[in-house]
Amino acid sequence: MMNSYSLSFKNFLPLIAGLLITISCVTPPGVVSVSIYAINTALDKRPVNVKLADDRDRWTLFSELGEHPRIKPMVYENTLYLIGFVESREEMDTALAIVLKKNFRDVKIHLMLLSDKSASWGKDYATGLGLENAILADPDLNAFNIHLITAGGMVVMVGKVDTELQRRKATYLMERIGMKEIHNYLTVST
Repeated sequence: MMNSYSLSFKNFLPLIAGLLITISCVTPPGVVSVSIYAINTALDKRPVNVKLADDRDRWTLFSELGEHPRIKPMVYENTLYLIGFVESREEMDTALAIVLKKNFRDVKIHLMLLSDKSASWGKDYATGLGLENAILADPDLNAFNIHLITAGGMVVMVGKVDTELQRRKATYLMERIGMKEIHNYLTVST
């Protein structure tokens, strides 16, 4: 009698990650980054030209918002999501002036006044990795199509899922992990 095995892409993620780490040890710098970007682009539900344009716009904004390091931009299907901290209303106005020069379809702003100097990129980065790992571990969610950005206990989720149940499950997962504020902009693919 033959055994039946259920194989999915998630079964191969550890193998792919190990392979990329091995390759990174024997290839010139940057080659693995390009490989990971190519895999990510291939698995993303956006058309390639849309993803490339979104990524270009995001990195341009990162550069232009350089003097505001606590503000993180995310661009998805020509919609800009800003999340982070500002020290004053003037800092917010300056950042918004940069953003308004761009031609985005929509802008969602989630900026908080920095009242606690202990808020750090390191903590937000670690939180973001934990959230991404939780989504990756969930068999019902596709981590390659759910994009997260975090700041100070707040998370913004952007991307596409297959069903309304998956959209709600992503919010539930964030609540269960302990996120204080959740903004779910996930859309259901048609």
